[in-house]
Amino acid sequence: MKKQKKGTRKSFIIVLTIWLIITAIAWYMAKPALNLASPGFWAFFSIALGVLSLALLIEADVFESSYYRSRDITKAHIIIWIFTGIVLVFSILFGVISDPLFQIETFKRIANVEEGHFEEEFQDISNDSKYILLDADTARRLGDRVLGNIPNATWYEVSQDYSLIVYNGKQYRLSSLQYGGFLKYNRAKSTGIPGYVLVDSESLEAKFVETSEPIKYSPSAFFGNDLKRHIRSQYPGLVFDDFSFEINENGKPYWVASIFTPHAGLWGACSVESFVLVDACTGEMELYSINEKPEWIDHVVSLKHLMKMIYWKYEYVNGVINASKTGVVRTTYEYAEQVRKNSKPENVEPYFYGYSSFLNSKGEVVFFTGVTPANRTESNVGFLCINPSTGKYVFYNTAGAEESSAQGVSEGLIQNMGYQATYPFMINVNGTPTYLMNMKDKAGLIQRYALVNYSDYKQAYVGNTFAETLVGYMKALGMESSYISIESDLENVSTIKAEISEIHEVVIDGTTYYYYLIENGVYRASIKINENQPFFKVGDIVEVDFVPNEITNINAIVGIKK
Repeated sequence: MKKQKKGTRKSFIIVLTIWLIITAIAWYMAKPALNLASPGFWAFFSIALGVLSLALLIEADVFESSYYRSRDITKAHIIIWIFTGIVLVFSILFGVISDPLFQIETFKRIANVEEGHFEEEFQDISNDSKYILLDADTARRLGDRVLGNIPNATWYEVSQDYSLIVYNGKQYRLSSLQYGGFLKYNRAKSTGIPGYVLVDSESLEAKFVETSEPIKYSPSAFFGNDLKRHIRSQYPGLVFDDFSFEINENGKPYWVASIFTPHAGLWGACSVESFVLVDACTGEMELYSINEKPEWIDHVVSLKHLMKMIYWKYEYVNGVINASKTGVVRTTYEYAEQVRKNSKPENVEPYFYGYSSFLNSKGEVVFFTGVTPANRTESNVGFLCINPSTGKYVFYNTAGAEESSAQGVSEGLIQNMGYQATYPFMINVNGTPTYLMNMKDKAGLIQRYALVNYSDYKQAYVGNTFAETLVGYMKALGMESSYISIESDLENVSTIKAEISEIHEVVIDGTTYYYYLIENGVYRASIKINENQPFFKVGDIVEVDFVPNEITNINAIVGIKK
């Protein structure tokens, strides 16, 4: 009898010991917050106790005869099963009371949306022939080219984020380096990550920036260098949203770890009101409220969570149960996400991201997305600009064309060329809300620029340069072309005076262009540049102003008497 009892106790202890070891390893790997307000905390222990209960059921069955004769072991089993049941019940209960079904008003007001005034808050760029536009996809292509300049490049991968930042007063796209997996981390951990990639939005120059100290803490690292685990060592109870990579005005790299604050139940309707700033090289940490953030930080709240909060506001406007979606509107971002989830990759438009990022009139980074009825008509009821550094939303109550319609119009204007329009940016052209898009070839290179009237997408223009496109668009809107002076705004203008060796006339999308062979160079000019061009002939001497690029477009051409 005693022998059976001892054997049963031993089996129980073995099972419990194995479970404790496995749970400790899983805790180390999963890194859940040590916080009752964390759904990850409850999920982890619910699964862990469920596994223990199952293991003890198997153990009891194996040692059935001794199990029923060992009162002290039976009590231990029952206590664990009861505790597991309690944890499961509370997990479900907390999940229910944190759900929009019971906390709908809290979910609806978590995103504070202000009313915007377009003409006051969007800077008029109708006199700016050099408007800066660099989409994230182009930045990725440029940034990937510098990978070969990185020491031990095969150990690392360039992150695909390429977030827009303001660095020393200029626009850049910034991306961190990541370890290329556990084996490569194991080889590189002694030296760390040597730097980051920076792409100049104006010059399109991509460069690898080597930091004075190696970056040792990263989300792609392992063990003690794992960023989340490192923060947990000092702040074990914080519930994180996401990490964003930033650099200060001296180019020093940091990680911004945003922190969730729940407002509904135990963990529902979370907002971001604080963050931990981590020195990526030394690992030093400091906790900030979002109102006290350093000015150089451009991203605190993740795009995903910003869109989730505005989804709550719009989706639950008339209650949780609203099968007809009465009064419900959705962001274009939400629609694009649904398309990506429910469609085959080949059926997803390559540049329909559902959002874009640019600088507002205050020089702050904002995300742009349209707002459309839930039934997905081809029109927007307005659009949003969302600040990721403050979490503030501004809604512009202006009806207009939905983004994919504007993309389709731009592509249709030059359909014979097969170029694709990027997701639009919103700009102000002499008080008119206007979509601005890059037109790219199959290799992803920018070949044209497009401007489409937000309120009437039939008013559109596609040109070779932004300046040309702006003038053509303003003419399409009935504005005076003299409103902008391309010649005075463009930099690096070259001038030649020479004889025309050849001249050819072609019509592209309804516009007449003249191709000139002058001094062994080919130059192209629209009829809109100078209406006297039909009278130019071989042998005439002309003065040509142009900006050298892949396609040498003439900005001004005049005939000179011989």
